This record gives sequence, structure tokens and C-alpha cells, in this order.
Amino acid sequence: MDPFLKGIITGLVLSLYVGATFFMLVETSITRGLKAALLFDLGIFLSDVFCVLLVYFFASEILNTVMNNLYVGLFGGVAFIGFGVNYMMDRQKPQYGQLSAKYAVRLLFSGFIINILNPSVFVFWLGTLAVAITHFHFTGKDIFLYLASTLFIVVCVDVLKIYSACWLRRLLTPRVKKGLCFFSGAILILFGIVVIISKIRTF
Repeated sequence: MDPFLKGIITGLVLSLYVGATFFMLVETSITRGLKAALLFDLGIFLSDVFCVLLVYFFASEILNTVMNNLYVGLFGGVAFIGFGVNYMMDRQKPQYGQLSAKYAVRLLFSGFIINILNPSVFVFWLGTLAVAITHFHFTGKDIFLYLASTLFIVVCVDVLKIYSACWLRRLLTPRVKKGLCFFSGAILILFGIVVIISKIRTF
């Protein structure tokens, strides 16, 4: 099987993962609309590209600095909790239509930060690169094609999720949409607590 097809399969597997960014993406689609969700997803995509580049060029340094560092884990957990509180307090009034440049940058930045602070993102890309090199025996161009096709499929599936959530938005009442903000914020807070506890238990 060539690198492109294996990358497609890997991308589909990653797309099945239901983490913090999944809930944020769906919530943004429903409460903020299509444009906002696409900007948020662009931030996620850019952070994935950034993670892939870091893993490819600095795998050992990432293991020592990110995965095995207590303070980095604690910071990530606290940041998730902060984002969760912000979602609960700041996103109670759904907004659609034209987005200001400032808010567009904020959405993109939020997607980037929420994704990159998730330790499992680095774990996935480290594992993906390890499989590509040790199991598939990819090198050079094959590795690039494998990772690029994986990212492409992830983005395509995310866009499908966004369109599906935007379609679902029409069926939801304002009360349900407000509840989604609280639920998404609670997911982030819970995820932050889990990250903090898991890091403390490993040291």
C-alpha cells in the first residue's frame, strides 16, 4: 500500500478521536456559524502542521521537554481550565454573520492553542511518525506524502463535521445552544483537570 493510501487510513482513524477540539468545533459551528467554525478549524490545522514539523525535526527534544516535563503539563491543564471558564462566561449569546478581524484572529488563535496544548496530539504524531519509519519503512518523500495525506483527510472530515453541525443548528432551540456552551466549557475544564492529575501522578 503506498504512502498516500496509508495516510488516508491514518487520517480517518485520527478523525474518529473525540477530544476537546471535537466538542469545541461542534459548539462553534452551532453557536457561531460556518465562518467562525472554519476559522477555528484553520487554527487546529495550523497547530497540527506545527506539531508535525516539531515531531519530525525535534522528536527527542519533544519527549524530554513536553511529554516528560511536569510544569509544561501543569501549564497545559491550567490553560484548558481557563479556556473552559471563558467558554462558559463569554459565549452565551450566539453570534452569526459578519466576523470582525479581531474576532477572526481570536478564533484562529483559540483553535491553535487548544489543540497544541493537548498532550495527546503530540503523542499521536510521535506515534504516527514512528510507525511510518519503523513499520512502513518510509523515508524522505514518502514520509512527507504520508503525513500530508493524513492532515488532508483530517481537514476534510472536520469540514464535514462543521457542515453537519451547522445544519443541526437550525433544529436546536436557544436554550439548547446555551447549554452547549456550558457543556463545551465543562469538557475543557474536565480535560484540564485530567491533564493535571495525570502529570502529577507520573512524577
